[in-house]
Amino acid sequence: MWLQIYKRRRLIAALMWVAVAGASCEQPSSQPLRVVCTTDILAELVADIAGDAAQVTVLIPPGSNIHRFGKDLSEDVAASADVVFHHGFGVEEGLYHVLAFSESRSDLVSVTEFVAESYPPDSHIWLDPELWKEAAGPVIAALSEHRPSKFGEFKLNGERFRARLDTLHVWMKSQISRIPQRDRIGISTHDAFGVLRPGYGVDVRGPMDGPVDSLAGWADEHEVEVLFPTSHEETANVTSLLRTLQARGVTLRRGPLLYTDGLLTGQREGSHYVATMMVNVRGIVSAFGASASSSVAN
Repeated sequence: MWLQIYKRRRLIAALMWVAVAGASCEQPSSQPLRVVCTTDILAELVADIAGDAAQVTVLIPPGSNIHRFGKDLSEDVAASADVVFHHGFGVEEGLYHVLAFSESRSDLVSVTEFVAESYPPDSHIWLDPELWKEAAGPVIAALSEHRPSKFGEFKLNGERFRARLDTLHVWMKSQISRIPQRDRIGISTHDAFGVLRPGYGVDVRGPMDGPVDSLAGWADEHEVEVLFPTSHEETANVTSLLRTLQARGVTLRRGPLLYTDGLLTGQREGSHYVATMMVNVRGIVSAFGASASSSVAN
């Protein structure tokens, strides 16, 4: 099994420390923790678990390229935080200098530490709710080290978060099952959907999965028909990839836009993460000629 729930020793040690130290070591404070998250995806997770115990700031503005943003960002942005959460797996390449600097000033936490070393690193683990729900573990442990008396609250919030994603996972499986297994293939403009292969049987490949000639050959062999544009990808890149593949004998139709590196905006209530994943699944299902239900409760 390619998913281990956590790096168990580190998490168990942290929670044992919380249990022992909770009553005596925490300095009374009415001030919320100063927490910095690199992305809005991560910020929603942390805010859900922290509740009123933390003030969460996002480094990368919504709509930005999370892999490239931040080369000119001041290190002071994260240096004053109590905790800085980042994805890991090199997601935030442009923030490397900021994260390296903040590590000496703050508690720097990667939320991908639960992924087994045997699993090929994929920076987009949040696209699989079964993976992403386990990111709650490192968040609970890190917050509890700073606010031991809040451990019970953080743990309960984490359980609610996981339950919500369990429901989403069941819905995603049921909707994707409406597509025949042999048809769950496509190409996207961003290499983000590899995490959907093990759990959902969806094989959507991108330009970095190999040379374009190999990608075209794979698409031709498997009779791929659709190319999915992805959020934060310029329209010119989509057109360029379509033309490049067409020049190699592969003509694809443009599918619905899928979200990869950020959440939907404008959601008035409820989880932006859940809403984003639902939009993606509906887009995938509709592109292959099926239809998805409008609610995870259906």
